[in-house]
Amino acid sequence: MRNALGRIAFALLVLAFVLAWEGYQASTGERGSVTPSRVALYYVGAAVLGALGLAGVRQRHRPR
Repeated sequence: MRNALGRIAFALLVLAFVLAWEGYQASTGERGSVTPSRVALYYVGAAVLGALGLAGVRQRHRPR
């Protein structure tokens, strides 16, 4: 599992950025009418994916 997390770390960080950007656009009204709960889900999802991505980067650069 840790090797797989290290391999997809960059993709997880990119997805976290995309979700954070969508949350930002939804909170400023650029995406139309979006419920506050959906905006919160965007940010929570971005935080979870960001944490997993950083854990993967740590695993990838750990000495063997």
